[in-house]
Amino acid sequence: MMVLPAALAAGPVAASEIYRTTDPDGNVVFTDDPPTEGAEPVELDPLTTVEPVQGDPDGAVTGSSRRAEEEPDRPSNGISGIAIAYPENEKGIRHNGGNVPFEVALEPEGATLPRGHQVEIILDGEVRGRAASTEVTVSTVERGPHTVRARVIDNAGETRYESEPVKFYLLRKALGGSGN
Repeated sequence: MMVLPAALAAGPVAASEIYRTTDPDGNVVFTDDPPTEGAEPVELDPLTTVEPVQGDPDGAVTGSSRRAEEEPDRPSNGISGIAIAYPENEKGIRHNGGNVPFEVALEPEGATLPRGHQVEIILDGEVRGRAASTEVTVSTVERGPHTVRARVIDNAGETRYESEPVKFYLLRKALGGSGN
């Protein structure tokens, strides 16, 4: 049992003393035994080490280990708001299949969606899509004018942030029509 911790503690030292040689049958051998005739030292890249990050179980990285329940008004992962990034307000968009990819911007720029939180898309007053991403595609959207809002919901289903509404116009090719 004590051999493994000792080996791990000596890892970087032992790793820097590796040799390459060829045995009598012509096989290449890597070893940490002291060099024999014809052995070449092997240069190894330095080991990468990473310090653990403290964070709460919902994925919001914090400077302390306090849980989000202790600070209910504290924004998750630095989010202070949400806005619809695509489609733009009062713009026409074309998606002939009726599958509309909505993009949401978290504010401030660089904020991330915490683990367990989702973006919900409300199209014409009806929840039409939800994903653990800032990009949500909604299917079978009919052509014409639409109003969309987005909200961030936490893992308990509570709304944390909600966007202002955006009005857009979906353009689709009409079957048997003029193509507008």
